[in-house]
Amino acid sequence: MYAVSFLIFINIIVVYVNLFHITEVNSKGGYKIGILVIGLVLFITNYIVFLHKDRYKQILKRYKDETLKRKKTGSFLVILYMILTFVSILIA
Repeated sequence: MYAVSFLIFINIIVVYVNLFHITEVNSKGGYKIGILVIGLVLFITNYIVFLHKDRYKQILKRYKDETLKRKKTGSFLVILYMILTFVSILIA
């Protein structure tokens, strides 16, 4: 859950930095507080959605009988998402 939150947070930071054109010169403003608030909200939301009342167990049960083809497709998409996330950091 924390890894997912972290990857989403990285994506949000890349968009945030590009949207507000944050550079080393103007990074001393209130942008850091905004990023921290966004991260905190993201982690709390993911906690409520996935960990509170063990919701993740329901999700695991739902995908337990998934076919091998769907598992491979899902794994490919997750790996692609991770690669694109880290590439977006290098490009930004």
